[in-house]
Amino acid sequence: MKKSLFLAAVIAALPTAPAFAQEAGTSLAVSLGASLPKSCEFKRNASLVDVTLSNEVPDAADRVAYSCNYIGTPVVTITSLNGGLAPDQASVALGATKVDYQIAFGDNVTVTGGASGRLASEFLTGVSSPDGAGAWTRSTAPNVRIRPRLSLHLTRPIEIAGDYSDTLSFSIAP
Repeated sequence: MKKSLFLAAVIAALPTAPAFAQEAGTSLAVSLGASLPKSCEFKRNASLVDVTLSNEVPDAADRVAYSCNYIGTPVVTITSLNGGLAPDQASVALGATKVDYQIAFGDNVTVTGGASGRLASEFLTGVSSPDGAGAWTRSTAPNVRIRPRLSLHLTRPIEIAGDYSDTLSFSIAP
Protein backbone atom coordinates (compact mmCIF):
# COMPACT_ATOMS: atom_id res chain seq x y z
CA MET A 1 0.00 0.00 0.00
CA LYS A 2 2.86 2.34 0.77
CA LYS A 3 4.25 1.78 -2.73
CA SER A 4 0.94 2.70 -4.41
CA LEU A 5 0.46 5.75 -2.24
CA PHE A 6 3.98 6.96 -3.00
CA LEU A 7 3.45 6.41 -6.76
CA ALA A 8 0.14 8.30 -6.64
CA ALA A 9 1.87 11.22 -4.89
CA VAL A 10 4.63 11.34 -7.54
CA ILE A 11 2.12 11.24 -10.41
CA ALA A 12 0.03 13.99 -8.76
CA ALA A 13 3.14 16.18 -8.47
CA LEU A 14 3.85 16.03 -12.25
CA PRO A 15 2.49 18.93 -14.34
CA THR A 16 -0.38 18.03 -16.61
CA ALA A 17 1.26 19.43 -19.78
CA PRO A 18 4.84 20.21 -20.72
CA ALA A 19 5.84 23.86 -20.37
CA PHE A 20 6.58 24.21 -24.12
CA ALA A 21 3.22 22.99 -25.39
CA GLN A 22 0.88 25.42 -27.14
CA GLU A 23 -2.76 25.59 -26.39
CA ALA A 24 -4.92 23.52 -28.68
CA GLY A 25 -5.93 25.27 -31.90
CA THR A 26 -6.63 24.85 -35.60
CA SER A 27 -3.30 26.12 -36.96
CA LEU A 28 0.37 26.07 -36.15
CA ALA A 29 3.20 28.26 -37.51
CA VAL A 30 6.76 26.93 -37.75
CA SER A 31 9.60 29.29 -38.66
CA LEU A 32 12.27 27.93 -40.99
CA GLY A 33 15.51 29.49 -42.21
CA ALA A 34 18.53 28.64 -44.33
CA SER A 35 21.51 30.47 -45.77
CA LEU A 36 24.23 29.91 -48.34
CA PRO A 37 26.98 32.49 -48.73
CA LYS A 38 27.85 33.76 -52.22
CA SER A 39 30.77 31.92 -53.75
CA CYS A 40 32.50 31.38 -57.06
CA GLU A 41 35.02 28.73 -58.03
CA PHE A 42 37.31 27.95 -60.92
CA LYS A 43 36.62 24.65 -62.66
CA ARG A 44 39.81 22.57 -62.69
CA ASN A 45 38.90 20.24 -65.54
CA ALA A 46 37.94 23.13 -67.83
CA SER A 47 40.83 25.55 -67.27
CA LEU A 48 44.37 25.74 -68.56
CA VAL A 49 47.24 24.66 -66.37
CA ASP A 50 50.56 25.45 -68.11
CA VAL A 51 51.37 27.52 -71.21
CA THR A 52 54.70 27.74 -73.04
CA LEU A 53 55.46 30.72 -75.28
CA SER A 54 58.45 30.83 -77.62
CA ASN A 55 59.73 32.72 -80.65
CA GLU A 56 58.24 29.96 -82.81
CA VAL A 57 54.92 29.99 -80.91
CA PRO A 58 54.45 33.57 -79.65
CA ASP A 59 50.69 33.17 -79.12
CA ALA A 60 48.67 30.88 -76.89
CA ALA A 61 45.04 30.78 -75.88
CA ASP A 62 42.79 28.71 -73.66
CA ARG A 63 39.72 29.04 -71.48
CA VAL A 64 39.58 29.84 -67.76
CA ALA A 65 36.24 28.44 -66.60
CA TYR A 66 34.36 29.29 -63.42
CA SER A 67 30.86 29.32 -61.98
CA CYS A 68 29.12 31.16 -59.15
CA ASN A 69 26.12 30.22 -57.03
CA TYR A 70 24.31 33.56 -57.46
CA ILE A 71 23.09 36.06 -60.04
CA GLY A 72 25.52 38.93 -60.03
CA THR A 73 28.82 40.31 -61.23
CA PRO A 74 31.89 38.61 -59.76
CA VAL A 75 35.30 40.20 -60.27
CA VAL A 76 38.11 38.11 -61.73
CA THR A 77 41.53 39.52 -60.85
CA ILE A 78 44.72 38.50 -62.64
CA THR A 79 48.06 38.93 -60.90
CA SER A 80 51.45 38.48 -62.58
CA LEU A 81 54.16 37.26 -60.21
CA ASN A 82 57.07 38.68 -62.22
CA GLY A 83 55.38 41.34 -64.37
CA GLY A 84 56.66 39.53 -67.48
CA LEU A 85 58.74 36.49 -68.36
CA ALA A 86 61.70 36.77 -65.97
CA PRO A 87 64.97 35.13 -67.07
CA ASP A 88 66.78 32.59 -64.92
CA GLN A 89 69.97 33.68 -63.16
CA ALA A 90 72.32 32.17 -65.78
CA SER A 91 70.58 34.17 -68.53
CA VAL A 92 70.69 37.36 -66.46
CA ALA A 93 74.48 36.89 -66.24
CA LEU A 94 74.52 36.89 -70.07
CA GLY A 95 72.48 40.12 -70.25
CA ALA A 96 68.94 38.76 -70.49
CA THR A 97 66.12 40.97 -69.26
CA LYS A 98 62.45 40.47 -68.60
CA VAL A 99 60.38 39.78 -71.73
CA ASP A 100 56.97 41.42 -71.91
CA TYR A 101 53.94 39.46 -72.98
CA GLN A 102 50.43 40.66 -73.54
CA ILE A 103 47.37 39.28 -71.75
CA ALA A 104 43.86 39.50 -73.13
CA PHE A 105 40.98 38.01 -71.15
CA GLY A 106 37.28 38.02 -71.96
CA ASP A 107 34.40 36.59 -73.94
CA ASN A 108 35.42 37.84 -77.40
CA VAL A 109 39.20 37.41 -77.19
CA THR A 110 40.97 35.66 -80.07
CA VAL A 111 44.62 34.84 -80.70
CA THR A 112 45.43 37.83 -82.87
CA GLY A 113 49.09 38.52 -82.37
CA GLY A 114 48.51 40.89 -79.49
CA ALA A 115 45.94 43.23 -81.05
CA SER A 116 44.46 44.03 -77.64
CA GLY A 117 45.11 43.40 -73.97
CA ARG A 118 47.47 44.48 -71.23
CA LEU A 119 51.09 43.68 -70.52
CA ALA A 120 51.85 41.31 -67.68
CA SER A 121 53.54 44.21 -65.89
CA GLU A 122 50.19 46.03 -65.84
CA PHE A 123 48.57 43.28 -63.76
CA LEU A 124 49.72 44.29 -60.30
CA THR A 125 48.95 42.61 -57.01
CA GLY A 126 45.81 43.99 -55.42
CA VAL A 127 44.29 45.47 -58.56
CA SER A 128 40.64 44.44 -58.62
CA SER A 129 38.33 47.07 -59.95
CA PRO A 130 35.54 46.69 -62.48
CA ASP A 131 36.99 49.48 -64.65
CA GLY A 132 39.28 47.01 -66.43
CA ALA A 133 42.46 48.02 -64.58
CA GLY A 134 43.55 44.46 -63.98
CA ALA A 135 40.17 42.92 -63.40
CA TRP A 136 37.37 41.50 -65.51
CA THR A 137 33.69 41.35 -64.67
CA ARG A 138 30.69 39.71 -66.27
CA SER A 139 27.13 39.21 -65.11
CA THR A 140 26.45 35.60 -64.23
CA ALA A 141 23.51 33.32 -63.74
CA PRO A 142 23.66 30.90 -60.81
CA ASN A 143 25.55 27.64 -61.35
CA VAL A 144 26.31 28.31 -65.02
CA ARG A 145 29.84 27.70 -66.28
CA ILE A 146 31.41 30.88 -67.65
CA ARG A 147 34.34 30.28 -70.03
CA PRO A 148 36.16 33.50 -70.98
CA ARG A 149 39.20 33.09 -73.22
CA LEU A 150 42.71 33.89 -72.05
CA SER A 151 45.09 34.91 -74.84
CA LEU A 152 48.82 35.43 -74.38
CA HIS A 153 51.25 37.00 -76.88
CA LEU A 154 54.99 37.71 -76.76
CA THR A 155 55.44 41.39 -77.59
CA ARG A 156 59.01 40.86 -78.83
CA PRO A 157 61.22 37.85 -79.58
CA ILE A 158 63.33 36.32 -76.84
CA GLU A 159 66.91 37.25 -77.73
CA ILE A 160 69.11 35.51 -75.16
CA ALA A 161 69.00 31.77 -74.54
CA GLY A 162 67.71 30.61 -71.20
CA ASP A 163 64.63 29.74 -69.23
CA TYR A 164 62.04 32.46 -68.65
CA SER A 165 59.04 32.20 -66.36
CA ASP A 166 56.09 33.96 -64.84
CA THR A 167 53.04 32.85 -62.91
CA LEU A 168 49.59 34.25 -63.51
CA SER A 169 47.25 33.96 -60.55
CA PHE A 170 43.51 34.21 -61.08
CA SER A 171 41.19 35.01 -58.20
CA ILE A 172 37.47 35.53 -58.19
CA ALA A 173 35.26 37.29 -55.69
CA PRO A 174 31.50 37.78 -55.50
